[in-house]
Amino acid sequence: MTVKLIEIFKPGTHTTMDGRKVSFSEGEVSAIAMGYDPKLHKAPLVVGHPKSDDPAYGWAGKLEFSDGVLKATPEQVAVEFSELVNAGRFPKVSASLYPPDHPHNPKPGQYYLKHVGFLGAMAPAVKGLQPANFAEEEGILNFGDYEDILVVRIFRNLKNLLIEKFGRDEADRVIDEYTLDTLSQDADEDQPEEADMTKVEELQGQVAAFAEQVTTQGATIATLTSRLTQATAELTGLKSAGIRAECEAFCEGESMKTRISPAMKSAVVNRMVELAVCAPVEFGEGEAKTTRPPLELYREELANLPEVVSFGETATHNRSRSGSEGRESAADYGGKVDESRLAQHNAALEYQEQEQAAGRAVSYQSAITFVMKR
Repeated sequence: MTVKLIEIFKPGTHTTMDGRKVSFSEGEVSAIAMGYDPKLHKAPLVVGHPKSDDPAYGWAGKLEFSDGVLKATPEQVAVEFSELVNAGRFPKVSASLYPPDHPHNPKPGQYYLKHVGFLGAMAPAVKGLQPANFAEEEGILNFGDYEDILVVRIFRNLKNLLIEKFGRDEADRVIDEYTLDTLSQDADEDQPEEADMTKVEELQGQVAAFAEQVTTQGATIATLTSRLTQATAELTGLKSAGIRAECEAFCEGESMKTRISPAMKSAVVNRMVELAVCAPVEFGEGEAKTTRPPLELYREELANLPEVVSFGETATHNRSRSGSEGRESAADYGGKVDESRLAQHNAALEYQEQEQAAGRAVSYQSAITFVMKR
């Protein structure tokens, strides 16, 4: 069975992976084939750019120069690797060459094949060949599409800049991974052998301008964010002041003056301000479920407090404390006090005394609330 030869190199000016341009005459390429000696060094078939030329998935048995192309005869190819190549997983091929003066060159004074590399998404520098690749070793001529690599590198650096300044989510919105993969895959398509450096420079200029614009916009966004934070804080302060003023006005209303003493007012207002920003309270279940704002419930509770301050000619000059010390009766106010509310008031005072005797301090507001619920 005839083994299909692999096209790995041809004469012309090619760009190495590190950006150097190297020209090869037909005589030099033909000399590579004639000087190849598997006994001195048999070039392995590898994937990617391995520095140590391993793992080897096969070997280049011999080389020949025909039809203007350097070709290799594959030998001892691993079955699994052969299946992958046949399935199109490695559509491109490149060659890695020892320069004539390289210290590891098996035949000093001429170019010598180091390995044959199989490429996936990355395109080879030498167009029009069947799949292959080059490894990275100091002084070794590894060929790849420098222009395509540079473009991908530029956009990768730009995306890293976006990630650093705005986070990965925002960076993906500008340059997603699919776009970067597409740029790499586009390198597989046939392009001119010579890298169009003018085009590369134009792209570099566009990317640099865009990066500068991103930086400027980033500073603007940071400034606007700071101003928004400040404005939000001021708005919150104004809103809080408005709520406090509304609560104070409620406590100073005619209906509340006799229920909230001056000593209680500050604590009541503070409590109302806290409840103003609380989530609604739910009552019931299912369709019968209702919600009420906590502040509204608290205002109703305050409205049901007994009168603790009386204005006008309500008390007699004969007013005296009857019953337990501190307790008051309707007679003390000339009979003009609601008996039930006065009873609640007295009960609250009694509850306060009991709690104080037990070593627990209870405010009048808590005491009256306890009595009303009881």
